[in-house]
Amino acid sequence: MPPRLLASGEFSDFVITCGDKTWNVHKTILCPRSGFFARAINFGKEKDEGKIDLPDDDSTTVEYMLQFLYGADYPSTNITPTDGPDHMKIFRKVTEGSPREMCWKLHELFSHANLEAMEKTQELIIDAANRGYGLYRSPTGDVLKLLRDPKSQDEPYITRTFNCAVVTDAKMYCIGDKYDIPSLKQSSSEKFEVGAEEFALGTPCLYEAIELLMENTPEIDRSIRKTIVSCLCTELVQFGITPGIQALIDRYPTLNGFILEHLVGKYI
Repeated sequence: MPPRLLASGEFSDFVITCGDKTWNVHKTILCPRSGFFARAINFGKEKDEGKIDLPDDDSTTVEYMLQFLYGADYPSTNITPTDGPDHMKIFRKVTEGSPREMCWKLHELFSHANLEAMEKTQELIIDAANRGYGLYRSPTGDVLKLLRDPKSQDEPYITRTFNCAVVTDAKMYCIGDKYDIPSLKQSSSEKFEVGAEEFALGTPCLYEAIELLMENTPEIDRSIRKTIVSCLCTELVQFGITPGIQALIDRYPTLNGFILEHLVGKYI
């Protein structure tokens, strides 16, 4: 019923506007879940006028926030390691036991490979397994040659859908923090961590998402910084210090302390 109420606006007793969008909302749904709206709706001009404008926010992000408040979820690519894109499954198999430098080369090449190249990569892995090599001895060199072939690099097979889900999750965490919605922060943080570690390591989308979180959350928010660092350390283990990680720690030196804390806690 609550999602239908947001869509219909039936029995609404408050109005939220952002940009060119308007939502007829319900105090009994917003106030228990958001400290900000509980305060804003019941005091001052907003109480008298029965409406509030959010001029500094992105209207799509506000809409997702409201959908979460009404339905306990927001539109996102909520996936698990077993049902993710085929290229990620192939990547995990072909890089098992490979040196970090080799893993990074494959990662970069996979981002440009077309469908035909990915299918041939899968054939190479299956053939190696059938001949008893085991996945840890997959023909990485043959795969590298195949993916370097210019004919393998038109119309990339990989899409941005899964990677960019982490940007959506980061935006949702930031707006959850801004409007004091603890449940939204928790949900988006969990989605961010799964999406980042399974599908977005080493991608510009992950670095964009991390910058959003670092720029729009307070320094005292150790929870999200620990989540960020957990993802970065997973990337460090898999690829070593990538240009993206180096740029992040140069821009946000406080991450170094969290990285050290994470590694000490994990390995000592």
